[in-house]
Amino acid sequence: MKKLVILSVPFQRINRVLLSPIVLNVIRQEYKLTIISPFATHPDFIAEYSDENTTIMLCPPLNKQVKLVSMIYEVSEILRMNGHWRKFRKIGTKYHYEISKLKVGRNGADTKYSFAYRIIFKILCLIGSHSKSWEILDRLLSGTIYKFDELLNLANDFEDVTLIQSASWGDQDRMLANLAGRSRWRNVILPYTTDQLYCNGYLLANYDSVCVQGEKEDYFAKHFHGIDKINIVKLGSAWFRHIDILKNQIPRKPKTAEKTICYAGCSNLYFPTVSEFAGLDFLINAIEENQLKNVNLVYRPLVESEDDRIKIFERYGNISFLNIQIAQKACYSLDEMDSQSQEEQLREYIGQSIGLDLLIMAYATTLSIDLAYLGVPSISNFVDPTGTLTKRHSHLRLNLSGRIEGIEAIPVANSYSELLALAQKLLDDPIAGKIQTQFTVQQWDYPGQDFKNKLSWVLKRRKNDMREQIV
Repeated sequence: MKKLVILSVPFQRINRVLLSPIVLNVIRQEYKLTIISPFATHPDFIAEYSDENTTIMLCPPLNKQVKLVSMIYEVSEILRMNGHWRKFRKIGTKYHYEISKLKVGRNGADTKYSFAYRIIFKILCLIGSHSKSWEILDRLLSGTIYKFDELLNLANDFEDVTLIQSASWGDQDRMLANLAGRSRWRNVILPYTTDQLYCNGYLLANYDSVCVQGEKEDYFAKHFHGIDKINIVKLGSAWFRHIDILKNQIPRKPKTAEKTICYAGCSNLYFPTVSEFAGLDFLINAIEENQLKNVNLVYRPLVESEDDRIKIFERYGNISFLNIQIAQKACYSLDEMDSQSQEEQLREYIGQSIGLDLLIMAYATTLSIDLAYLGVPSISNFVDPTGTLTKRHSHLRLNLSGRIEGIEAIPVANSYSELLALAQKLLDDPIAGKIQTQFTVQQWDYPGQDFKNKLSWVLKRRKNDMREQIV
């Protein structure tokens, strides 16, 4: 039987999950492979992932030239995403629902939509509370907007076709999910971040298998999407299995008496640069005044322009105990590729992360989950002198214990005095740090699973297949 697996890779950050060695090795043992990606014509991407059994294709843009069609598509996305937030706002998505009423700007430069837009938006969210509403529009658009003849012609040559998606948003995955349903391909979702089953709206397809990374995603799959436990596969984190491979390629560093704090930046779309710098300045001052003793500092900003890079190095480049490490594009980028290969970037990232003693993040980032897997505890810095987080009702992201949904073990600092006390405790008490990291890993991984055999089984099963799962 001729068998094909299609991997949807619309963003650079998905590469480290779907194009990781462990995933590719499982697929290439039994299947022909087609990768759908906007990087399909990029020479570095082709060189890194092509071989004689692999086809790389560029997904065509959605056919939205007709204004009415484009409008219907945009309405369907509001129904799918914002309607889902409204429906589940009482059990976890209230922040996302409230923030969607604002036109979010960089560095807190938010604006309100017009009164007429807000009324229409509220009505659409109400309609979108019913999960089938967006699907009706999707079926209406199906023959008009989703056209990918090159892929359909290729798939017609195979008796068994499986589509694996990692993202639950974006034009490419909307198209591929629709084509998979129409063509009766097997369809699998293997999430690439914490958001996909939590706050990215109704799922794009009626998946044969929903592969969850850990207990948190198992909860989201059941309670936010009504997935039957038969179709939830406790696969574990593909990214963590990739980290396992990378760790073995990195020489161990000798441990020193000095501790190292990593201060991780965030996009200024979510946390103002002024507030990010204020947090870093506070840590620098605490080290200089010996409030944090024998501590070195790593600053890991998310640089979004060359001007940002220049300003950061001008401001912080001459501090003796501070090392600036620019985040690798393989870790965060959506639409940009680096000349350095993915594996080289990720080895550098893991090498920089091993041996850290504490992560302090501006606002929140999934870097905290990566570092938890490496045994590094975290603190979330919510101190925002600009008032942007207050204006955006960011407290709605916190549970009754004042922790962020999905990373509840990680403490949130709402003042600099609290930040200092938390940092001192976690640096001085390795047991507290270990308890925190173990809890976070339990939420986002099933480390005991046989990942290769289970993924191989997923590529053969259909929805509601009652055969016993491989343990």
